[in-house]
Amino acid sequence: MIARLPGAYIQNYQQFDFGQTTVFTSVKNGQHKVEQLEGKITDINYKLPRTYSEFEVNANYKAALLKLGFVQGFNCQGLECGKSRHIQKRIKTLAYIGFDEQQFYSLYTLKRPEGNVHAMTYITGFVGGLWAELKLVEETSLVDDRVSIDLHGLTDKIAQTGHVALEGLLFKFDSDEMLLEATPVVEVVATYLKSHPKQSFYVIGHTDDLGKQSYNQVLSNKRAKAVVKQLLSVYKVPKSQLEAKGIGEYSPVANNSNDAGQKLNRRVELVLRSDNI
Repeated sequence: MIARLPGAYIQNYQQFDFGQTTVFTSVKNGQHKVEQLEGKITDINYKLPRTYSEFEVNANYKAALLKLGFVQGFNCQGLECGKSRHIQKRIKTLAYIGFDEQQFYSLYTLKRPEGNVHAMTYITGFVGGLWAELKLVEETSLVDDRVSIDLHGLTDKIAQTGHVALEGLLFKFDSDEMLLEATPVVEVVATYLKSHPKQSFYVIGHTDDLGKQSYNQVLSNKRAKAVVKQLLSVYKVPKSQLEAKGIGEYSPVANNSNDAGQKLNRRVELVLRSDNI
């Protein structure tokens, strides 16, 4: 919807087909009234040339969003927004390095029959740096029929290729905590592992190439470890059968230049270890 300003580059980027995120809708005596939104989330933090002022960046975003039909709701600037460290803690902004006096915050809504779109802009900076965060939340329903891995399909896939992507293994927004709908997938994996006790596997976490490489690496590793922990603690799979590895964005199965490809690349795989068969 919104192109980046000339000279801007992405400092952080997060996108989720379905997740939860928070914004604040008012400030009173330094306390923020926080509201939770859910849907498709695109959250981008841009580092901008210091030739821009915070006011100019905020004005550009406002003009662009209003042209698209968004209506501005709550907004604030400077100290009336509260302390930036409280904002970062309470709604987990990607942009947070700046003086409290120089921040701009706005919420916008675009009403659509297929689901509203919410936009949050947060601009902050100091003498040597300037950041602008744009968060879009597209209201949509959770796709809860993604579990396509059954025991027969998983067994055949491993026999044929030695690895399988665990479709339906979903995580909470920017987290290594699995969603409830991931449980049937983990159960299938546990059943397979217990019936093949002589086989051992890597549990591999993957991401798309959006955002920092170091961040993707850490998140993919955390998610792989979360799957292994669940299999060991809840389903009592022997520890010797599993090893978690996160490899971030370095092994894509699709083109990262579009949403469809990025979605395929955000996955957890079960990979058979030939050295332990």
